[in-house]
Amino acid sequence: MVKRPSLLAAAAWLACTALLFLPLPEPVASGGTYAVQWESGTREEAYAAAYGMLAGADGEALYFVREGERGYSAGSEAYRTAYAALDTGGMAELASLSSEGCTALEQTALVRAFADKRWYMDGLYAYEGALIPSDGGTCRRVAVLSGFPARETLVRLGCTALSLGEGVGISSARLMGTKIARIGVSPPYRSDGTLVTLAAAGGERVVCAAPAQEELTLLDAVYDEGALACCASLTSLTFCMDGCADGMLASLFLSDGQYRVPASLSAVTVTGGRLQSAAFYACPGVTEIDACALSQADISADAFLGAEGLERLHCPRADVRLAGSFSAAPLPCGCTLFQK
Repeated sequence: MVKRPSLLAAAAWLACTALLFLPLPEPVASGGTYAVQWESGTREEAYAAAYGMLAGADGEALYFVREGERGYSAGSEAYRTAYAALDTGGMAELASLSSEGCTALEQTALVRAFADKRWYMDGLYAYEGALIPSDGGTCRRVAVLSGFPARETLVRLGCTALSLGEGVGISSARLMGTKIARIGVSPPYRSDGTLVTLAAAGGERVVCAAPAQEELTLLDAVYDEGALACCASLTSLTFCMDGCADGMLASLFLSDGQYRVPASLSAVTVTGGRLQSAAFYACPGVTEIDACALSQADISADAFLGAEGLERLHCPRADVRLAGSFSAAPLPCGCTLFQK
């Protein structure tokens, strides 16, 4: 006769089976203790306790918080070397990356600090204690060290910050449709985080801008045709017309043979150059133009024809032709304010 298992035994079996389907717990056991410099003084903390209190890390130290009190623990040389490689290292530094010599807590801190970063080296890599190929998930930062990821990849990742290694090229077309707000570059490019420029004969050349920017001020330079085509959320722009191809603002947004000036672009300030006839053609969303910085001689009487959405114009020339009915009032600066 086969004995039926007791209810207690059955329950124990079910509990053990259920554990197989639960996510693995974070590691909480490691030998040794960690000296943490708290605001109230230095104390030795066990790994499990320090792990639970770990609040962040940078290239020099690990930081902790316990019941409102803050503390830190200086990183080892191995930790600092690994952090620097992951933060700003090139292919050589990443290829020789090793966590050997890092404590278990330092390794945890590195994984957390770079959980939102991927490296692109003709393929995506993530750091989980080592650089491993990764195609899943999302990340805020992508460092491009060789090749360049497809636009669809940057969109899928939800990337908002992009950094380029030496020799990696960039253009507005490569950023179309992305939400990148900050761009870091390597020579020969230059960037303030928002605009990417390249040295050209006689000065700088604006190559592209971060697509997520809503307000931009372009330095007096030559602008690549289509340099702002990726900036689909732009609301205001300050620029010099001399930098635009064909003397047209819309040339900054040329893509695939079409002018793609965002409908959101409503305010434009011109700091220099000459406004030729129909300079604002194909800019239907522009409602306000400030051309006060120009001289009358630099403005064609037909410069604003084609700006169909124009409602307000600050202009040094009083006899310009506008589509629609506008009032005209003199300003103290010597310009005329036209309002629809």
